[in-house]
Amino acid sequence: MQLIKASNVTLALSGKTVFNDLSFVVEAGAKIALLGDSGVGKTSLLNLVCGLHQPLKGNLNNRAKRIGYAFQEPRLLPWLTVSKNIEEVMKPYGFSADERQHKIAYLLTVMQLTHCANYYPHQLSGGMAQRVSLARAFAIEPDLLLLDEPFSALDKSLRHQLSDFLAQFLQPQTTLIYVSHSPEDVLHLTDQCLVLDREYQCSWHQLATEQQRRTLLDNLSSHKVD
Repeated sequence: MQLIKASNVTLALSGKTVFNDLSFVVEAGAKIALLGDSGVGKTSLLNLVCGLHQPLKGNLNNRAKRIGYAFQEPRLLPWLTVSKNIEEVMKPYGFSADERQHKIAYLLTVMQLTHCANYYPHQLSGGMAQRVSLARAFAIEPDLLLLDEPFSALDKSLRHQLSDFLAQFLQPQTTLIYVSHSPEDVLHLTDQCLVLDREYQCSWHQLATEQQRRTLLDNLSSHKVD
């Protein structure tokens, strides 16, 4: 089933063209790495997919009912505690109070944040706040999970640990679009790759085998991707 379909989309922000005549389809359950140089529009594409941006021309249809989004910045609500930040996003989706508390306890344990449940955002380090943002994205059991450099503020050990958790968390029916500047961190979690370039073009690559992953990494490092 097609979950997301973009048809001849043009996006302009502050008078600058970000995409021009962009078309693509994302099937439900796909795990997609979204790669490209800084400034090519990776974050803008995520914002377009979730409705934060609207196309200047063309159409984008997203059938996802539950969208979890972990931004580059944590974007926590400063007047709510860690637990309440996570709970707040769950309320519209019909989780009971017991279900919410159980889910919050589980996620804080996984994220090594149980001691921070009653902290406010200003009491958290950057890495701690980013982990809360991840927990919030996971909490609603999304059918579409958008990750924008979610581990960039974390040390290498914790980044690997949470990457392993993400691999366990993802269900076959969960669609993932994962932006990263480090292809090595994301390709093992994905089965397709969408590469954006500065000419408003995109290219798709299958990642079904280790050989396909290695070939893409080699091409990315030598800028031979097309």
